[in-house]
Amino acid sequence: MVEVTKSDWKLFVEKLPLWQERYMECLLQEYAAIIAKTDEASIRFWELKERIDTDRKNPGVQLAPRKSEMMADLLYMIRHNVINIEDLDGFSESVVSDIKNFSK
Repeated sequence: MVEVTKSDWKLFVEKLPLWQERYMECLLQEYAAIIAKTDEASIRFWELKERIDTDRKNPGVQLAPRKSEMMADLLYMIRHNVINIEDLDGFSESVVSDIKNFSK
């Protein structure tokens, strides 16, 4: 993998909170759909709890960014549908190229 440049790292740190907010907004809509079901309250509650417990481990919700892990984090976020290739606009060509190659 490519060595992460200062500008790529800066852009990653800038975009990460925006990507996470967008992802969590989608999760909230999915949670609202669970709550809106007509099942018993206890069934909806436990379904929602299980879902939140799973989702909170997702990189779209929680990620401790480290420069040495940036490329792996980008791949992980793509594989978990937190971001897509278009979200890498502005990153160096080498980062985008490596991510495209490894995400196939």
